Amino acid sequence: MGSTISTDYKSFKLAVLTYLTGIFFLNMMSVMIKFIGDSYSPFQISLYRNIFGLIPILLIFLFSTKLIEYKHSLIIPKYWIAVLRGGCITFAQICFFTALVHIEFATATALSFATPLVITILSIPILKQVVGIWRWSAVILGFAGVFMIINPTSDIFSFYSILPLGAALGYGLSMVLVRLFPSDVPSNIIQGHSQVSSIFFSVLFLVISFKYIEIQNFKDFIFLMLMGTFGGLGVFLLIAAFRMTKPLNVAPFEYFGILFAFTLGWVIFGEAPFQDLFPGIFVIISAGLLIFWREKRKVKEKEFCR
Repeated sequence: MGSTISTDYKSFKLAVLTYLTGIFFLNMMSVMIKFIGDSYSPFQISLYRNIFGLIPILLIFLFSTKLIEYKHSLIIPKYWIAVLRGGCITFAQICFFTALVHIEFATATALSFATPLVITILSIPILKQVVGIWRWSAVILGFAGVFMIINPTSDIFSFYSILPLGAALGYGLSMVLVRLFPSDVPSNIIQGHSQVSSIFFSVLFLVISFKYIEIQNFKDFIFLMLMGTFGGLGVFLLIAAFRMTKPLNVAPFEYFGILFAFTLGWVIFGEAPFQDLFPGIFVIISAGLLIFWREKRKVKEKEFCR
């Protein structure tokens, strides 16, 4: 019994470390975007993010034993969901990448953490879930925190402040849709198909926008390559962490991303948006943790009933 508890605790610690590392890599992706965002359109940056982000996904395919065991190989049911997820992810990327260029690094990141609130709302019509008073209270509380940060009555309010909410909508919808796949379909296969779909939509948006700019120098190429690789690696590590333990065990650590973003924005870009973030950011975090707490309690109640 003691050995089992020790093994579970070690798996939990490794999952948390893996999850935090993934979040850090996603923040490093954002740093690269902040550096080159003025030189290239968000449509083009999204394309490079998805192309170079394929590298970690291909590594997952190469080393995954579950892929070999999966009966249907690379063919998945409900393929239209993977295509739709790719479109949602591309939309979220374009919103978030645009916001990163025009507002403070930490502020854009913090506002995108409204994703759990969006997931809660979208799970009602899509997954037919029942949302109780606690989670509705968390949603209202969370959006109150968002309102505090955006502060639409302020003189410095701009359209770019709303874009991270578009990113939260896109990412949230993609996370809800993934639950519509049969449970026996490996998440790495789903992610691979969604990644290819994201490339398609990135190309489509770039063609429609007529905003392609040839890569100007080798340094920009390195930044674009690192940006895509960091993003793909970050997603890979998040998936790996979710496989090591129950997702609800590591989900609260997501908010370390705000600390990473604030630190990186301060050290690298000299930004310290204390006045913009506080106290709204604490309200958003409190709302997100309340949602996680209610989800975890529901899981425990179901396990107890068994």
